[in-house]
Amino acid sequence: MEVPDPLSRRECLDLLARRTVGRVVFTERAMPAIRPVRYTLVGTHIVIADAEPRLADMLDGQVVAFQIDQEGARDPLGRFGDLNGGGWSVVVTGAARRLPPPDGLTRLHRAAPGAIGRTGGTAVGIPCGEVRGIRTDQRSGSDRA
Repeated sequence: MEVPDPLSRRECLDLLARRTVGRVVFTERAMPAIRPVRYTLVGTHIVIADAEPRLADMLDGQVVAFQIDQEGARDPLGRFGDLNGGGWSVVVTGAARRLPPPDGLTRLHRAAPGAIGRTGGTAVGIPCGEVRGIRTDQRSGSDRA
C-alpha cells in the first residue's frame, strides 16, 4: 500500500531545481490541457524559456499548474532500483506571465545562463505561489525506518 508523505516547500523547490522537463496544466478552449515543456527554476519562478508563441499566448495571465514527478522505479538521483519502491510528485500553482523581450530574457540569462535554448521561443514565467509535494512509499507507515 502506498502511503504519501508531504514534502516541505524547500524539498519541493530542490526537486524542481534538479529537473529540466515538466508538465504545464492550463485551460484551452474551456478544456483542461497538459503540455510537456523544458524549464529552468530561477529563484522561485519556473521559466519556460522556449515556449511556442501560441502556447505563450494561451498561458499569459492564466492560473496554471506545473507538475514534475518521479516514479518509484528510480531513486532521487534518477537511478533505477529505489529500495522502498516509492516515488514523489510536486505541483506548483501560479499565474503564468509572458516575459517581455528582451528585458525578461536578459534577466533570465544573467540568473541562469544555460536556460535559454536555441529555438528562439518566447519566455513564460510561473511564480511558485502554492507549492505542494508528496513522497510515496509502498511500505506501510509502521514499516518505515
